[in-house]
Amino acid sequence: MKTCLKVVSGIMVASFLVTATDFRKYNVISAEDEVSSVNNQISELEQQQKNLNSELANLKNNLNDKRAYRSSLLEQLGSLQSQISLLEQKIDLINREVLEKEAQISTIKQSMDVNMATLRERLKAIYKAGDVPELAIFLNVKDFDDLLDKANIIQKLSKYDAELIDGLKTSISKIKEEEEIIEKNKSEIESSKLSLDNKRNELQNLQQENDRVIRELQSQESNLKAKINSNEARKRSLQDKISRQGTGRIGDYKKGRYIWPVPGHGRISSGWGDGRRHNGIDIPAPKGTKVVAAADGVVVGINASNRWGSGWGYYVKISHGGGYETMYAHLSKINVSQGQQVRAGEIVGEIGSTGRSTGNHLHFGTSKNGKWYNPKTEV
Repeated sequence: MKTCLKVVSGIMVASFLVTATDFRKYNVISAEDEVSSVNNQISELEQQQKNLNSELANLKNNLNDKRAYRSSLLEQLGSLQSQISLLEQKIDLINREVLEKEAQISTIKQSMDVNMATLRERLKAIYKAGDVPELAIFLNVKDFDDLLDKANIIQKLSKYDAELIDGLKTSISKIKEEEEIIEKNKSEIESSKLSLDNKRNELQNLQQENDRVIRELQSQESNLKAKINSNEARKRSLQDKISRQGTGRIGDYKKGRYIWPVPGHGRISSGWGDGRRHNGIDIPAPKGTKVVAAADGVVVGINASNRWGSGWGYYVKISHGGGYETMYAHLSKINVSQGQQVRAGEIVGEIGSTGRSTGNHLHFGTSKNGKWYNPKTEV
């Protein structure tokens, strides 16, 4: 009976272990899938962020161009307004000159009327005296111009009368010429003013359109910045989620000071020591895979320019206080800068194969007070 109970108990324990193992595998796979999904979301957000930043840069350039164009339009408007003001002053002066000339012409015409009356009386007297029989044609002249056409008769008049007529003719001709010039100048200036007014209206319309476009661009800029901030907040939330979940490594969770630096990739291709004084562990992953900070800290070392980097290639070194530091080497890209504060789970770089490396992987090292120790004791 006892033997039977032992057999049954053994079977139950074995069954429980198998079930627990299966359950653990299920949890491991779920954790891995979830971390991978989160990483994919982070990658998508980063790509969206790049696109949004590029769009924002183009928008800012366009906005600056529009603002510069608006300044140019305002300068042109100011220049045109000055020209219009000068032309208006000239038109006022010409109008006064025209009025003065018209007054002079009126005075001359009055004088001409008097002289014409005197001339008629003189011609009548000469005709009655019979000195110049041809003067009969003057008795029914229509106007002064008709009189001037009788040049052959004028030659027979007295020198005084001929000079009087010539003087009147010259004065009238001169005033008419001046009046024509003034009217012509006035017409040209008014035409120029009309052209400037039209140009000013055109520029004002362009300015209004430019202002409308600027307001639209500013609205787009505000929306883009809101999207960028939203994306950044979402990315940090996802990074915090990875940090709270622990290492994200297959079959393992955070058990020490640090979280796993390559979420979703838990295989170790080369361990501590490894028969060659290997001061760290190598975690293989495809190029571009995100590498995260293992704990909160400050970036105290960085190489983002020398692909060899003393064998480390591109690397990041983070101080976590109390003499603890972590090293992330052979990266293809650096996402942080010297002196930057980082949080656990925040992306610091991407997997690569720079420096002394034979394939894409992360060399993850841990040290205390400058002495390397096995990272597996902390993750």
